[in-house]
Amino acid sequence: MLVSHDVVAAEKGGYSGRPGPVVKGRAGLFVAGDWVGAEGMLLNASLSSAKSAALCIIKDKDVSKKGDTDGT
Repeated sequence: MLVSHDVVAAEKGGYSGRPGPVVKGRAGLFVAGDWVGAEGMLLNASLSSAKSAALCIIKDKDVSKKGDTDGT
């Protein structure tokens, strides 16, 4: 686990300038934390980005199951 710190600043695009949970170029790798996502600060941002990452993981699993005949 890596710890990273950042400050929401207008010159970085404000909240919308923060990265999303999907790590581009690394399939299956997601991040969550108070510096991720376009909403909240500290705990709110951490939980919101964790939820977003979890939904991305679930969505990816649902997509990978398409075409399976035995449902596994």
